[in-house]
Amino acid sequence: MKAAFIIALSVGAASGTQIRSEDSKVATQLDVSDNSFIEALASKYDCREAGTSLEDTIKKVKVKNAQELTKLGVECTKRRTDYNGDWTKAQETYSLEVPKIVPEEEARYTESEKKAQTEFKNVETTQANLVATARTNLANSQADYDSKKAVYDTKFSEHASAAQSAAAQEKEYNEVTRPR
Repeated sequence: MKAAFIIALSVGAASGTQIRSEDSKVATQLDVSDNSFIEALASKYDCREAGTSLEDTIKKVKVKNAQELTKLGVECTKRRTDYNGDWTKAQETYSLEVPKIVPEEEARYTESEKKAQTEFKNVETTQANLVATARTNLANSQADYDSKKAVYDTKFSEHASAAQSAAAQEKEYNEVTRPR
């Protein structure tokens, strides 16, 4: 609105037709930005009636502006009402439906938790059985290894002893028996 008054002051009492005509003195006195600004306002507010004065144009702009503000106020009120209505309805629905949903969800969670605990215990038991079987196999294998190692050590010792005895006998044969 302030711009409309500035234009009115700068233009004076010139009529809308005089401003819009290309050979008008008023149009040539205004600089290009003012002239284009007036044209933009006239286009925006649909105030293009030949023969009206600038004062009438400004009045029409005020009327259009008031209509637009009224329209926006009504639209804003409608949106606020719609939003508040939806919000109130959502709150009522929430307070009615949540008490129904919570027990269902808790029951579903409890059931899932029981299944998970059962599966966990089954896996834990299976793992414990596998570990016990592996330990038994390890103990049996270790005992078998120890007994076979004892036999090996005995035989190795006997072999080493036999080899030492054979070496001693060969030495005796070479040094004592043969030279005689």
